[in-house]
Parts: sequence; structure tokens; C-alpha cells
Amino acid sequence: MVIFMSIKGNVVYSYFDNPSSTKTKIGIENLESINCNIASFENEKQMKKFLKKLGVKVINRNLYPGDKCCGTDYNIKDGNVKFWDKKSLPRGAKKIKALSNGSLVDCYFTKDKQNKTIEIYRPNPNAKKVYRPLSVKKHIKYTRKHGVY
Repeated sequence: MVIFMSIKGNVVYSYFDNPSSTKTKIGIENLESINCNIASFENEKQMKKFLKKLGVKVINRNLYPGDKCCGTDYNIKDGNVKFWDKKSLPRGAKKIKALSNGSLVDCYFTKDKQNKTIEIYRPNPNAKKVYRPLSVKKHIKYTRKHGVY
């Protein structure tokens, strides 16, 4: 079952209940771009930890009786903004481990002055000074613990 919700902001949390799995899959998607999956998690704990890193609070909403759903008033934008050098990042950008070109690297994010939009910046894979992927072993360990984003 997939539950979509959009009251404020354009970020949705989709809960995928798979009868063949004991885990609940959670995805954060951007409604402006239907094919844009910002993050995926095995459980709610991973999702909440990710949102806490971004400074986003989860708001519980009972839109559909009997179904578990939640959302946020924030708009998490991930237009795959690529940077070549840390100097080109906006002032105040904060570091976060995230995917760029399929590898886990140091990415950055900013919030607007109204704290309603979060923009994620990912390094260009050809920029060797800033694109330093984790080893495969560390990558697997990290994603199992934190999810994929």
C-alpha cells in the first residue's frame, strides 16, 4: 500500500507495506518531480534521524483513518545541484553524507530564511577535490544503518 499526502510543502512520506518482508519501506519524494526519490529507509527510526539532521520535524497527520501517515511543512528540494568546489557553496551550508552518482560522499544542504525550503547540494563526480566516495564496505555499512539519501 502507498499513502501520499500533501497538505503543506511538497514532500511526502510513502509507506510501503510488503507482506513478504518484515520491514516497512519508507521513501521521501518530491511532488514537483514525480520521479525524484530524495531518500529511502528501512524503518521510521532511520527516517526520523535523517530529518533531525536536516532540522525538520515530523508532523503526524491522520488523513486516512487506520493508515499511518506523516509529513512536514518543509519543501526538500533535490534538483541534483552539483558543485565543483566547496567555495561555490552558499554560506552556512551544512555537511551531510549522501549519494552522488551512486556513491556516498560529503554533500551539503541549506535552509532558506523562512526555514521552509531545504536545498541539497551534491558534488560533481568529476570534481576530485570534493568527490571522495566511501569504500564499498563502508558504503554498505552506512546505508544499512542510516538508509539511502
